[in-house]
Amino acid sequence: MNIYLRLERPEDYRESEEVMKEAFWNHYTPGCDEHYLLHIMRDSPNFVPELDYVAISEGKIVGIVVFLKSFILADDGSKKEVLSMGPIAVLPQYQRMGIGRKLITHTCDLATQMGYRAILLCGEPNYYSKVGFVAAEQFGIRTAENKFFEALHVYPLYSNALNGISGRYYEDTIYDINPDKSVEFDRSFPQKERITGTPTQKRFAEVFAMQKNYKPIQKHFIDSCTHPSYKDFQELYDTSFPIFEQRTHEQQMEAFQNKAYKLLAFTEGNVFLGFISYWQFDTYCYIEHFAINARLRGKGYGSKLLDCFVRSMNKIV
Repeated sequence: MNIYLRLERPEDYRESEEVMKEAFWNHYTPGCDEHYLLHIMRDSPNFVPELDYVAISEGKIVGIVVFLKSFILADDGSKKEVLSMGPIAVLPQYQRMGIGRKLITHTCDLATQMGYRAILLCGEPNYYSKVGFVAAEQFGIRTAENKFFEALHVYPLYSNALNGISGRYYEDTIYDINPDKSVEFDRSFPQKERITGTPTQKRFAEVFAMQKNYKPIQKHFIDSCTHPSYKDFQELYDTSFPIFEQRTHEQQMEAFQNKAYKLLAFTEGNVFLGFISYWQFDTYCYIEHFAINARLRGKGYGSKLLDCFVRSMNKIV
């Protein structure tokens, strides 16, 4: 099957909206709003026409992807512009043929060339994790309601694009659709039955429930064996390093007496995340040991804590 991509044209608008309706009808909810969203978002000042692409097969539109400018309100108070992808749609009879992936790859490459930092979207984790997106939680990025959300994904567009940029993600308010206007708009399309309880709607409900409250990472110095976190540190220390790299208890107590030695612990709520032990000198600091709670490895905590540490140091690490 021959598929090619091109920019959407004004004469495509109605056909693109029909594709959007066919792709989303009864998918997340009975009926859908995505074709109305596409219709109104083209007039938004944050719409990015250079990334408004359609997929063509045998002269007809079979897929479309669009983008809006959005931002992350970083924890340091700064705003970082990013892109919101979506909606993205492929006609049901053309799905699972790589068309969605092709649209994503092409527009992500273009967004990189245009100088954007990253692309975010809310979508099915089982799909978007296969096309270059990773969980936003790995970067400390939450929803506007300050929650980690399993469906929130990010696609960094260059190396270290999101280093040190944890915070809340804000979409354009145009995504907050007026349901009455959406229903009115849909009346101009051939009518379809609205069905409740489809498998995709049940899956959407499952994913939507995968939200958890944000608990800021706390850091504190352990300066003696009587510190409340010392036991957690010792257990992680004993299981993370070979015996020949470990201090004896007496040697650890001796290190605490040295003003250059620091043992920094990280916690999230009541969970001990890990620690960094280091030596601090006038112009640099040397990390001696760094370990993450074994149950949390592979979830982005290592890079998050190390980045937090490096940013807090005004010297070479």
